Amino acid sequence: MLFDPKNPKKFCLVPTPPKQEDTDGTGTLKAWSNSIFGAMNKCHYRVYLQNIKRLKPKKNEFSQRGIDLHAAAEQYVKGELIDLPEELESFSDKFDYLKSKYQEGNIFVEQQWAFDKEWNVVEWFSSDTWYRMVVDVYIQESPTSVRLIDYKTGKKFGNEMSHNIQLCDYAVGIVSRFPETEFIKSELWYLDTGEVTIKEWPAALVKDIFKTTTTKRGLKITNTTEFLPRPNKNNCKYCGFFDNGCKWGIKNG
Repeated sequence: MLFDPKNPKKFCLVPTPPKQEDTDGTGTLKAWSNSIFGAMNKCHYRVYLQNIKRLKPKKNEFSQRGIDLHAAAEQYVKGELIDLPEELESFSDKFDYLKSKYQEGNIFVEQQWAFDKEWNVVEWFSSDTWYRMVVDVYIQESPTSVRLIDYKTGKKFGNEMSHNIQLCDYAVGIVSRFPETEFIKSELWYLDTGEVTIKEWPAALVKDIFKTTTTKRGLKITNTTEFLPRPNKNNCKYCGFFDNGCKWGIKNG
């Protein structure tokens, strides 16, 4: 039961979307990621449209800006971009360090990793791919010590929980891909504000606690069969499906 977008004081029944649109016909997601997890927390129907019905969302200036800054950061670290963009200047020393060390071969950027349900490493588009993660920066500091960096655009306030969950999930990916890992240092670089969040964990904690929690979260997502809309001004504001495949969206302002 949800309210009628055209009349917020009136409630209406919302039918469950059809289930035949995805590739295997089950009406469920075959694979998940942290971006899908974040989208599910806002609106299941948005995930249905993009990841099961395979509609393309409209781009907005904020999401495109994030894509552009991630690309610029990658190119600068790899030496393909001479000058650091002004938007990244608050991290100039850190980016200069990454750039200077990249040629040594221990720093890897924009890595696409995929895993099956048992956390075995698989190819990005394998038939048994279950979880995908894109690593902005991965640094092998020693045979048993790893440093992970994830770039964030936008604000930190209000996003702390979801961002920390992402770091935990990525840590599970690291210990699954590199079982010899004993220590993980994860960092969030908030490119717009200059803030940094650092989390440090022993690999044993990740394997014993985080892995169970992440697996349960992923199974809940990939076993979901009902994708009901959750229209409100916050959820619809930057949704790429407003007036683009979704009839439940609410205008802002």
